[in-house]
Formats: sequence, C-alpha cells, structure tokens
Amino acid sequence: TMVKVAQTKEFVGATDTLVPGSEILHADMMNGPFEIAVRNWQLTGDIPYTEFHGDMGYMQTSPTDITIYTNELHANATVGHPYPITVYSDVNLYGGIGSAVTSSSETVFAKQPVDPYPFSGGSYEVYLANAPNHVYFTMPDNVISAKFSLYFYNGAKDVDMGVYYDANGDGIPEPDELIIPDTETCTLNNPEVGTLMFPPAGPYIINAAGYDVAPGSLFDLTIDLLQLSTNSPFSLSATNETVTAGHATTAYLNWNFSSPPSTDPFETMLLISPGCAPYALVQPIPIHFVYDDKAPVITSTSPAVRETVSGGSINIIANYEDDISGVDTSSVRMTLDGNLIFPDVTPGSASYRASSLSDGIHTVTISLKDLAGNEANYEWTFTVYNGIMVGPTGVPPSGIPENATYIT
Repeated sequence: TMVKVAQTKEFVGATDTLVPGSEILHADMMNGPFEIAVRNWQLTGDIPYTEFHGDMGYMQTSPTDITIYTNELHANATVGHPYPITVYSDVNLYGGIGSAVTSSSETVFAKQPVDPYPFSGGSYEVYLANAPNHVYFTMPDNVISAKFSLYFYNGAKDVDMGVYYDANGDGIPEPDELIIPDTETCTLNNPEVGTLMFPPAGPYIINAAGYDVAPGSLFDLTIDLLQLSTNSPFSLSATNETVTAGHATTAYLNWNFSSPPSTDPFETMLLISPGCAPYALVQPIPIHFVYDDKAPVITSTSPAVRETVSGGSINIIANYEDDISGVDTSSVRMTLDGNLIFPDVTPGSASYRASSLSDGIHTVTISLKDLAGNEANYEWTFTVYNGIMVGPTGVPPSGIPENATYIT
C-alpha cells in the first residue's frame, strides 16, 4: 500500500516555487520505493498531454539544532561571530538558499463544556456543522502552520472536532466552510488533531461534537501556531546563486539586538529551503539563543585566601559558577607560583593536588570563560607552614603563629 507523504497545492496556478512551470515536493527521509504522480489541471493548445522531468534527492543542513551562547548584540559579516550553517544537496538548489525565521505560540481554551450530541444519521458534514459547542478563534497573519488539538476528559468517550474558516464572518459554521477534512478530526482518537498549512487569516470556529459523552463533560482545545516572524532579530546570509548538485555551501545565521535581551533562553525556528521555493520550508532548524554578558564568579577557594596550612600534600581547589550560560571547562587555566598546572576540571570546580610545597607564601591564579566568552581572572595566596621557616630577621611571615619556630 502506498502512503502519501507530500503533495502540491491543488488549485490552478498555485505552486510552491517562484519559478514558472516548476514545482517542489519534500518529505522526511525514508527507505523504499517511491511513486510520483502528476495531474494535469489545465493544458493549452491542441496537444492533450505535456512532458515533464524531475530530480529526486536529498537536502541536509549541519547542524540540525543550533545552540548559541554569546555576549554579542550584533553578529554579521562585518561584526561579531555569525553562526555558520552548512547546506548540502544532491540535486540542484535553484536560486541558492532561501530562509524564513519563525516564532511559535500556543493558545489553550481549557475546560470547555461539551454536551451530548449523538449522531442520528444523514449527512455527517451537516451534523458536525450543527454541533452546539463552539470555540471562536482569530487566525493572525503570516501563519505557516496551525495545529488544533482537542482533548476530552473522563466522562466523554468520543468527541469529534470540526474546524471552520468563517469566510463570510457571520459567526455560523457551515458545511462548506469546513477547512480540515472531517476524516482527519473525527476519529476515535483522544485528542482529536488537525493541522493546516498556511491557513488564511481571519475568523475560525472550532466545533466540538459530543458524539458519545455524559452530561457535564469537558474538553481542552489547544491551538499551536508557527508564524513567519516579521521583526525577528535573526536573519540568514546565503548565496542566491544556484548551488549545483553534490556541492556544499555555507550560510551564516546573523542577529541584531538594539539593546541587551533577557538572559532567559530565546527560542525560535529557522527554516531553510531552495531559493526558488523559500516557503517550501524543507529544513527546520531549532535555535536556542542565550545572551550572557556576565563573567563567571569564583565562589570559594581551598586553601582559603591567606590561610595557613601544613602537610606534605595540599589540595588546591577553586569553586566557581555561572548561572546563565555555564562555564566552558576547556577554558580553565591555573598556575601555581607562576607555573602552569593541570587541575581536574568540572563545570563547578578545578582541583589540583600539590606535593612537596616549601614553607612560605604561595600564589595561585585561575582564569576561565563561560560559554558566551566572558572571562574571569582570580588570584589568591596561602601559606604553607610545617615548622621551619626562612625569612628576614625579626619579621614573622604573614599568617605564621607568634609561637612558630623562626630561623634566620
């Protein structure tokens, strides 16, 4: 049995590309045989057929998920460090690389009533349109996808969902305004789920039909939107020249903030497509962006600052923290008396066991960066005293007990 995994827009003159006479389909990677079916909606002239050819291959991006920690408000070709993205395809990418940056939102209508409304026969489309329970929703502009999910609680065995685009704005759902096929939203599933790609903006009515429910039953309706972001701080710099099959090209994710954003993670989605079909949305790449302009903090040391210790081996420990982006453990550097040492490093500490330290004052330095590149430097001293000290006559070294043996 063949399963449909992609289709074009099914009305005359509508394509998913900017190139006349060209179309694009895409789906997730999968194994096995494929069949491409082509339908003639309209021909010109006397010839009852037309020829076509197609290329089939794959497109991939690297990475597939982007996490950025930065202290830069701006990153582009002339300032900062824009994030590189490699794009590869084994078919030609006509028009180079297209992109769109999106934002997501979720609206929940919780604990909505659904009345018993059994189906008594006749047209199911009419039955669904006349359901007594509704939710009204206004679809904003620039929506790429809208997902409707209706979850019903205990007491309801089956609730069907109808999603209507109220084109005439009369507030009444009508059978010919059903915009998601009822075969998709009227099942035995809980939740009932339906998705629209590029839905028209305007008023929507979502019907809940209590096919088999007890009185007093409730449902939640969740609407998840993925929208084109018209004022996103992110953009993509990429070639607009055709990328030939088998060749990789590099694009760069740029950002531009007019003022420091919140240090909370900023989540968005970048969609990359062939330049000839910028809204085909072939490759979605989640972006997790964290702005951090605060350096890590050294919270404590051992030995403590100016502490006097004794023993043949001394554990030298620096504890640190960075609450925003976290410490880059590969950046940690530590010296003892001016000599580079190699501590054991974790995200919260650096420790080194020093042996055979001479009596006297010792100096430790540590430098480290967080994942956004902010650097912290710290220096402290401690004293080793094992009963024999050498120093200037009459001047006890700092931190040495008054009754210590002092030899000149």
